[in-house]
Amino acid sequence: AEPHSLLHLSRLCVRHALGDTRLGQVSALPLPPAMKRYLLYQ
Repeated sequence: AEPHSLLHLSRLCVRHALGDTRLGQVSALPLPPAMKRYLLYQ
């Protein structure tokens, strides 16, 4: 099996750091809209 991409691993790390209760605050982060959508699996 191939290892996950750095992009995928980064998403997991950020989502884990935020925790389930703060995922709704992703929209307030100083990130480009595309990155926010990616973090939210949109």
